[in-house]
Amino acid sequence: MVYYKQSAYYDLNDIFYGLIMWPKHPLAPEHAMHYVDDLEEICNTLDSKKYHQRTTYDIHKKYGDYVHKYKRTSNTCWYIIYNKDMFDNVFIERIMSNYLTIN
Repeated sequence: MVYYKQSAYYDLNDIFYGLIMWPKHPLAPEHAMHYVDDLEEICNTLDSKKYHQRTTYDIHKKYGDYVHKYKRTSNTCWYIIYNKDMFDNVFIERIMSNYLTIN
């Protein structure tokens, strides 16, 4: 099972509003919702992955032990930071873009 911490839901909400309010190229709400839905679909598959990559960036380590990298475009990559329990349940802690990830 995949579970979301409240902070991860806030991140998805912030991503949606960030996309529709983006000064450079705002997205229509329908397009932004599709974008967030795609991101959530990726999150929901993490419990079925065979390999779970350990976090390497310091900012990611603050939130979880594992990270899944989702390259959305040539410029944008999303990092899904999560933890697992002994039953391989996934607990998504944060969702951050490469723009927020600084080593």
